[in-house]
Amino acid sequence: MAHHRLNAIEQGKGTPLVLLHGFPFDGSIWRDQVERLGQDAHLIAPDMPGFGQSADLEDESKNANMDAYADTLADWLNAKGLDKVVLAGHSMGGYVAFAFARRHPEMLQGLILVSTKAGSDTEAGREGRYKQAAAVEERGAQAVVDAMLPKLFAPATYNDKPELVEQIRAVMLNQDRQGIIAALYAMAGRPDSTPGLSEITVPTLVITGAEDAIIPAPEAEILVSNIKGSKHVPIEAAGHMTMLEQPEAFGDAVSAFLRKL
Repeated sequence: MAHHRLNAIEQGKGTPLVLLHGFPFDGSIWRDQVERLGQDAHLIAPDMPGFGQSADLEDESKNANMDAYADTLADWLNAKGLDKVVLAGHSMGGYVAFAFARRHPEMLQGLILVSTKAGSDTEAGREGRYKQAAAVEERGAQAVVDAMLPKLFAPATYNDKPELVEQIRAVMLNQDRQGIIAALYAMAGRPDSTPGLSEITVPTLVITGAEDAIIPAPEAEILVSNIKGSKHVPIEAAGHMTMLEQPEAFGDAVSAFLRKL
């Protein structure tokens, strides 16, 4: 895994801020924030293994796990000469960030958790992921688009920003079938990260969309009450894709956090 190359968008100088995308997207969802925040930090938005232009994990799809994503990321950052970063994880990227915090705490300078949660899947949730993986095997990325796209955004976004909805549809449809299946199995099998939250000692920012239908905002309370000194910024008129729905409010929250570091 040490030689795994990840495709990435990079811009700016200063504190390295690594932006991990959610499922089933790629680093391009961060492009606006990379340009917006490039004055404040060295922005790095990789395509996670199996997404965008990055190669699949070395493990077979059904053996994929969050530790493998986290270790691949750590190896790649070390190969770039980056031994200390601020890590931002959106949704599934947050699950990777929890694994990274467990396995590579010495590399963390700060943590930003976006529209994510610490808990593992319920039994029903796991079964749902396995069914979705079977549907992706049969129909490709379209199966995930059909299931997720109607729930990704706040209601106003669908009305006011149809071009954004179409842009994200295109990103989702562009993803590799095996990369999607691997991620579904990794998410289904991920452990409950709640017991480890009290061991996170770096400055932590929690950002949620007030109208997130996929990971409801109350999940943030679990993060904030367990991570000492963490700060919660709820973003109004945003669903699961806060960084795209309300880019200015999102960018302002991250900029303020970086300045305090």
